[in-house]
Amino acid sequence: MNNSNYKSVPVIASVIGGKSRKSMYLTSITSLDGKRIYRDAWVPTSWNTTTNTQWQYNGKNVYISKYYKFDQPYSVLLTASGAVDIHGRILEIPNLVPVKTQQRVTIAWEFESQSLHEFPISRTSDAMLIEKWSLNDISLIKSRLIDNRVVDFVQITERHIIYVPTWVFRNFNEIYVKHEPIDELMTNDDSPITIIENTSIDSIQMSLFPDTNSDVYGHQEL
Repeated sequence: MNNSNYKSVPVIASVIGGKSRKSMYLTSITSLDGKRIYRDAWVPTSWNTTTNTQWQYNGKNVYISKYYKFDQPYSVLLTASGAVDIHGRILEIPNLVPVKTQQRVTIAWEFESQSLHEFPISRTSDAMLIEKWSLNDISLIKSRLIDNRVVDFVQITERHIIYVPTWVFRNFNEIYVKHEPIDELMTNDDSPITIIENTSIDSIQMSLFPDTNSDVYGHQEL
């Protein structure tokens, strides 16, 4: 799954906009399958990429996938790597120079679901664009009594899939990983004694530890 035109890692998150419009804040970040949880993070909304696919010859633009004679006795093909002969070897052409160009890339994201997430007002910053009212003029700021004190939250009602650039995702901090239980395969050796013994052991364990949860989770210290 990759709906971006750049290398990315998709995550699901609740989004808080940035006042500068140059970045946005992701909170309650999970992997698509929900098994991994990441620490909140800022991500850029757009960035520049540099390419060298345009060329100039004697100060004039020339274009890849076209044939030019340049200073050669015959026409040669111009590629993204430069001019090549009929054998595909790069030719040294005087005055043929690459032109660096910058392309603006915008982060890709899409709606995932309606899901309520509450973000503490105490964790907001001046750089965040906090939406205080819904489109129906309903306040998104809610208060709750926690430990005998009033705590204010901003409600975020939508979840989105964000295609985080790989160079940004490398700095994400994973704080939780859920491991699925591994089913042990019982070897069928055609021995009824072995099956009976295993069944008996399981019964004894269940009677001794009735509240045991078989799910195994791995935790990473914060």
